[in-house]
Amino acid sequence: MKKLLNQLKSPLGRALQLLLIFGTAFLVLLYFMGAYDLSFLDRYKLLDDSRTNTGGNMFSGMISDLVADEETAPFSPETSSGGEKQEQTSVSTGSAWKDSAAKAMSEEELQDKPGKIMSAESLRELGYEYTDDSVIYDPAESRLGRMTFSFQLPERFSLRKRLTDRDTVVYPEDDSEKYIVTKQIREERPAIELYMGYIIMDDGSDVFLIRSDGIPLCRYDAKKYAPAYARDPEDRPLFMRKNADGTAAYFYLSDDGTQFMISDYDPRTDSRGLSFDYPSGYGKSDSTNVVVTYSEELDRFGYLTADENGQTTGVLASYQYTSALPFTGGLGVVTTTDNRGGMFFLNEQGREAFDACFMYLSEHNRYTIENLMLPLTDGIESIGFYYFDHGLTRVRRQKIDNWNWAMYRRVRVVSDVDCLIRPDGSEFDLPIGYTLEGYSDGCILLSKNGQYGFMDYTGGWIAQPFYADAIPFVNGLAALKTPDGRWGMIDTLGNIVLPFTYDSLSQVSGGLIAAYREENGWSIFRIMESAGN
Repeated sequence: MKKLLNQLKSPLGRALQLLLIFGTAFLVLLYFMGAYDLSFLDRYKLLDDSRTNTGGNMFSGMISDLVADEETAPFSPETSSGGEKQEQTSVSTGSAWKDSAAKAMSEEELQDKPGKIMSAESLRELGYEYTDDSVIYDPAESRLGRMTFSFQLPERFSLRKRLTDRDTVVYPEDDSEKYIVTKQIREERPAIELYMGYIIMDDGSDVFLIRSDGIPLCRYDAKKYAPAYARDPEDRPLFMRKNADGTAAYFYLSDDGTQFMISDYDPRTDSRGLSFDYPSGYGKSDSTNVVVTYSEELDRFGYLTADENGQTTGVLASYQYTSALPFTGGLGVVTTTDNRGGMFFLNEQGREAFDACFMYLSEHNRYTIENLMLPLTDGIESIGFYYFDHGLTRVRRQKIDNWNWAMYRRVRVVSDVDCLIRPDGSEFDLPIGYTLEGYSDGCILLSKNGQYGFMDYTGGWIAQPFYADAIPFVNGLAALKTPDGRWGMIDTLGNIVLPFTYDSLSQVSGGLIAAYREENGWSIFRIMESAGN
């Protein structure tokens, strides 16, 4: 010991001491700067060491094959939108991990650790309940619980590839209208996907549907049935299958999860405007006095008035519109064949709420036509269109040169941008230089120079615009990606509800969130609410 102390007093020893001190300080500094991440150490503690790889099918005969209701279902050829199998990898059947430390926590300890992700089972013991899929996450009353299963979730992000359609916006050099080009690409198929509350799990050999509470339902033929990204009038998630004549048939899953039942869904009358993984409350009217109606003979839409019991009392607007959507905020969106299919807003008196299309003399002394056009695409990237939320709605304001249009019916675009407007048509001021990417739950997704951030409907930033990517708010939660490639999730106040440690993160789907981290594979979280709420 004395020899060691004498060596430390030597010049070489003192140099080693300084190197150790400054090296440790440098590593600590790098950690707080985000150069590396140690959070996976805690995640490994959550995994049960008893997980074993037994091979074979993960559900061991627990589920049945999914069949269609052939008595009412049209014939369908076996067409595929998925890719060929690249490898055969089975996910093991093992006991689900247990968060015994979390179960032992008291309610007081839970409140002291708001960032801790407990198991859903532990939260239920503390008085939290599963929420309805339309409930908005409340920072004061809601928490995320980690789901536990009787089987092991995949440890790899993907086990095979698939073909999928990808839309790209094309901006012509001659100032004509931008348009969409759809290309089919080959991509990695995530081993876990969510669809309106269902968990779609691919083990490399088969695809399975799992209920939102973790109960396995059935095998799922993803080559025949695709998520329709729509709900029927009863709010049931729909799947779509192509018929021999090219038309689509729509199905919902029976309560026991063993059969696809034919649905009477009609996309002309039951569509909610956009097609994405939306909650059941999305696109529903907040007016009990006005309902959409459709004439098969005229192929036109209108609006009827109704009493508090939903009984029709009269006609608000006759069958003259090529599309019509439910009223929100006292207004409904309609389109006609006029104005190149532009949209405008009707009030509850059946009149235009404000001028949505007009002509004026520009600063360049040329007449310009301004119109509100429909979004180019109908996915989540267009969220915010059609419906008012916190007094705002998203519109695409397009300006074209009148002379080219009047003389040659040729579109020369002056400007074409998305913006937010109020019920009187006045525009909400967005920060200069930013592009509107989405609007939902009162939160505005903006981008500038490839960086993303969120602002609330009052104009205050809740997530500064330095993120590399973002998914709009759904059910009060949104995902953001840091410049170093880590995904996390925030609520509408900007609080972090999932740490920025994930390689992949889904939007909220039926109250569920799917997350992937290379160190420990897939995890699924569920929104839960205090029972006293």
